[in-house]
Amino acid sequence: MLIEKAQEGYRLSVEIPYKFNDQVTFASKYNGSGSGIIVAIDIAFDGSIAYTIEMPDRTWQAGIAAEEIKLIRPAPNNP
Repeated sequence: MLIEKAQEGYRLSVEIPYKFNDQVTFASKYNGSGSGIIVAIDIAFDGSIAYTIEMPDRTWQAGIAAEEIKLIRPAPNNP
């Protein structure tokens, strides 16, 4: 993780294996299993990253680690 001073604040740069709107499945020891799209990426102070996945029923499951995720279909590269 890289934190740089920017013109009006700070710029945070991280390298992650998944991005917003990627379609994924997950199997988590603590958070169950399912599939959906990535809607949030949480970065903790220690640099650890967790994903939030929106399921087909529109509920969200937070706290999913990258190693618990498998990519089904990547989202387009444009936001």
